[in-house]
Amino acid sequence: MMKNTILEQLEQAVTTAQDISSAKKAELLALITQLKSNAADHKEDLGGELRESVMEFETAHPDLVELTNRACKMLSDIGI
Repeated sequence: MMKNTILEQLEQAVTTAQDISSAKKAELLALITQLKSNAADHKEDLGGELRESVMEFETAHPDLVELTNRACKMLSDIGI
């Protein structure tokens, strides 16, 4: 489960980054907002066997996983 504090730190990093275009910032901030909302809606305990839990989570919440992967890819592409 993603903690809001991590997402808030990410949001702050994107907001203050000077080398990201306004359009990319807006897109990233929108994704972060969606992640916060989805994280609140999908509180899952990922204890126990991590690999199995992650696979179950990906199956149960494909939209959240896709959204997270997109956000991570975008951040990676811009060096964050």
